Amino acid sequence: MRALPLPWKQLTPVTLVLSSMHAKNSVMAINRIVDVFPAESQQQIRVQLADNLMMVLNQRLVERKDAKSRVLAYEKLVNSYCVANQFREGKEHQIRSILQSGSEDFSSLDMHLAQLYPSGNITKGKAMHYCRDAKALKELLAR
Repeated sequence: MRALPLPWKQLTPVTLVLSSMHAKNSVMAINRIVDVFPAESQQQIRVQLADNLMMVLNQRLVERKDAKSRVLAYEKLVNSYCVANQFREGKEHQIRSILQSGSEDFSSLDMHLAQLYPSGNITKGKAMHYCRDAKALKELLAR
């Protein structure tokens, strides 16, 4: 992550950058990128991310019910006008509610875990272990 500021300045608008990092969710991943830069540059980085970010995919490999393999559980955040505005204004905490909307472009980790459990891919215990909000997951499972 320390090497990020130097290449960032060299990016052009048509550059595709794929990155991998450890973060608990999509919003934390973006905040980690912003936090690498000096405080006086962070607002500019927020604007650049808001204008150029395409998608954040946060993933977990969850042990299957049979304990012989793993299945992908993910959180998907596609940059939309609403998401970009939240980033620009430093209101990343409000993006969690956008993720809970469950549209085609947004899917929280909890929503995906709630799909994997009833289909028999994972146990309820594993779903609860990997979820971000146990109460929200219980509500999703009760539907």
